[in-house]
Amino acid sequence: MTSATANEFQLINDTYVLDLNDSSFNITDSRVLEIIVCNLIKENHVEKIAFNMTNVNYMNTAALGTLLTIYNICQKEDIEFKVYNLTEFIQELFVTTHVIDVIKAVKSI
Repeated sequence: MTSATANEFQLINDTYVLDLNDSSFNITDSRVLEIIVCNLIKENHVEKIAFNMTNVNYMNTAALGTLLTIYNICQKEDIEFKVYNLTEFIQELFVTTHVIDVIKAVKSI
């Protein structure tokens, strides 16, 4: 995902969806992910953003921080942000760290 762009989002109904994977949260790509979201917001009328987490099997605290940063960006712009298709490990991580209390996690969009 190193060279990802806002074009990688798919517009499904009224939600911009991005499929993530484990490498989406390495140090370089975490910042890129934030920039992509900011560019998407600047260039489009965005009401909802969702991250498909099907291929995310591991996250560290930096990755959680990236998700929370993106959540905050969306909150400031009055954009609904959610994640979906969490693996069992990621779901347990969200519960343990209480991220689930902040970021909306759903089974599908």
